[in-house]
Amino acid sequence: MIRDLFKDEKEIVKLTFDGKETTSIFSKDKYVYYECTAYFPDDSYTHVLFTQDELIADNKGKKISIGINRIRLKVNPAHEIKSDEIKKNAKNNSQAAQAAEAVKSLLTGQKEKKLTLKEYGLKKNKKYYAMLDFETYHLPPKDEKSEPEEKRNAVLIISDEKLPNNIEVTPRFKHWSY
Repeated sequence: MIRDLFKDEKEIVKLTFDGKETTSIFSKDKYVYYECTAYFPDDSYTHVLFTQDELIADNKGKKISIGINRIRLKVNPAHEIKSDEIKKNAKNNSQAAQAAEAVKSLLTGQKEKKLTLKEYGLKKNKKYYAMLDFETYHLPPKDEKSEPEEKRNAVLIISDEKLPNNIEVTPRFKHWSY
């Protein structure tokens, strides 16, 4: 359980993470959790890619396996690239050429033919700040006379900066709902 990483519900700890590594599309960095998001000039965005493998969280030797549905990332973008730069890089690199084709596809139907790709991730064995948080949801009443039942899910807030902070949750988890 996530709670096992903490002495109490208000504690902030430093954790490292392990798991299957993925190489990012543009920076070529390796991450145990990775997401790439395309941002458009009208402030909309779309997910390009995100990993779904479980992570192993480590608090000074105490390790637990965590599903991606139990984390909320508040990390700064690790890498950012504009669509114009992607097109330039495509001339010299076959992988960048594939990315340029993907960007072209993302821009189909957009008024402005520009976007910014941002990569977010957790690197293996890097220390991150973490705290416990709870999200609530309601189950429907069991019968006509009973009330909806409120439940709580424990989630792990993870950040590359000291918590609490004003960094937004990454797009993958921004509008998470039950």
